[in-house]
Amino acid sequence: MKRMIYLLLAALLLALPALAEGELIPDEGEAHEHHFAEYVSDQNATCLQDGTKTAKCDSCDATDTIPDAGSALGHSFTKYVSDQNATCLQDGTKTAKCDRCDATDTIADENSKTGHEEIPTVTAPTCNEDGFTTYTCARCGETRVDQRMRALGHWYGEWRPNGDGTHTAECRRAGCKQVKTVNCAKIEFSVIPEGSEMPYTCAICPVCGQASDGAHLLIPERVYAEAATEKLPKGEIVLRMGELVCGEQIMSVAFEYGGACTQPTGRVRITIPPEALKGYRAELADGEPLRLEFTEKKAAFELDFTPGESGAPIEMQVLRLIPEI
Repeated sequence: MKRMIYLLLAALLLALPALAEGELIPDEGEAHEHHFAEYVSDQNATCLQDGTKTAKCDSCDATDTIPDAGSALGHSFTKYVSDQNATCLQDGTKTAKCDRCDATDTIADENSKTGHEEIPTVTAPTCNEDGFTTYTCARCGETRVDQRMRALGHWYGEWRPNGDGTHTAECRRAGCKQVKTVNCAKIEFSVIPEGSEMPYTCAICPVCGQASDGAHLLIPERVYAEAATEKLPKGEIVLRMGELVCGEQIMSVAFEYGGACTQPTGRVRITIPPEALKGYRAELADGEPLRLEFTEKKAAFELDFTPGESGAPIEMQVLRLIPEI
């Protein structure tokens, strides 16, 4: 017991100098309070998330970290690349990837629509069907129809008499097999044969060239007509030449459409091959001379289809061809 007391007293004696200097007695009245003055960003903000900022205590090594409000960077989209999805009529889009993260942004690619690349296909008109052009886009397949052309109507070749008061012709357009038969026109005229005082009266169909006396007038090649005054009628000229049973050489001139006579008006200028009239002079059925103009390539003359004093239409003109001696 005495020994323990001696040890305690020895320890107390050894501690007396330190106690005198205040090293072993804490000063409970001076508690330490951190002071954080300068917060510095931690540079950890992302595009959409605020980062943090940290300050170190002015008096010790303690630190404090708080949110860095408003430090989110936002996305940075700088390189937009076309998505190659534009159509003929609709703009496409273009997309950019954020320079900092994997986010993407897609916007309209203005004025990127390509427009149609149209390939035309022509459907030609036929006698009975209209023609048109179909435009098909090579990119999208869209089609539209434009440039409509009216049906041509039948274009008949030479009309042939059937011997029963009718004549027949076939359509000469490729692929058409239309055959048409119509009644002959029967237009009477009179001529006074050379050396006779009596008129010779005959009826003729100017369309097929069949005369009532059994003669048949033929069509020369390369016959053309143009209006000298007014305008030509619908259809085309039909000029026939031949010899009547009485021996008179005549030429008939009319216009036809679909096998029927059409009515010209005013003066008409007609040209035919020069060899068809070489060696002939011509006069109208009433004896009036007709002026013929010859060149190396054609013979030309004019006929007047203006109605006379009676007002009756003139569907056909008949010329008498007289050989020149």
